[in-house]
Amino acid sequence: MSALLSQLGIDGKLLLAQGVNFAVVLIALTFLVYKPLLKLLNDRRAKIETGLKNAAAAQKRLQEIDALKAARLAEAEKEALAVMVQAEKEAGQRAQEIAHTASLKADSILKEAQEIAEHKKAQELQKLAAEAKTLMKQALAKAVSAQPQEIDERLIGQAAELIQRQQS
Repeated sequence: MSALLSQLGIDGKLLLAQGVNFAVVLIALTFLVYKPLLKLLNDRRAKIETGLKNAAAAQKRLQEIDALKAARLAEAEKEALAVMVQAEKEAGQRAQEIAHTASLKADSILKEAQEIAEHKKAQELQKLAAEAKTLMKQALAKAVSAQPQEIDERLIGQAAELIQRQQS
């Protein structure tokens, strides 16, 4: 076999030395480069997986927060609507109270005005009655001084004329 190797130009000692050199380089690269590089890749892969898991968890939490936000906004809108309805109701009640109070004041003022008008009317009627009495006295005095047979017709005519003159 050594003849075959020598015919091919292969030196056995040199081949063995190169094999040993290859094994030494292989062992050195395995421990110095391959294993640290493999460890670095595995660590990076683990970090990426952790990051993806955390991103998925963050996305899920974000969706939960969005749902919670939407629920709270809906609740806030309902509360705002309830407050607005209550405010409108109270405003309506207040408006009714104000209208009722105004109506009572208006009624009171009208009643007072009617009382004043009735009082003035009563005063005017008293003045008118006193004036009518005076006119009647004057008319009767003139009628009595006239002739008794003509008293009926003249008395009525004169009284009517005097009343018309006094009013004019």
